[in-house]
Amino acid sequence: MGDFWASIDRKKLAINVIGYFVILGLSQAGPPMDGTLGVAIRAYIWLFPIYYLVQLFLAYRRGSGGEQ
Repeated sequence: MGDFWASIDRKKLAINVIGYFVILGLSQAGPPMDGTLGVAIRAYIWLFPIYYLVQLFLAYRRGSGGEQ
């Protein structure tokens, strides 16, 4: 598991986490969103963390990151 954590690019992770929390904060602080845009933002809020973790794991499994 230590190799997995070592394979993560911390700068990209920080940028993605900050961007995610900005979107999450704005969606919670703003007016309720209906329609296509609201559905897209709710889908992003739920699916992006899952997608990002899967991508990190796949990059680790391919051996493209971490110690070699």
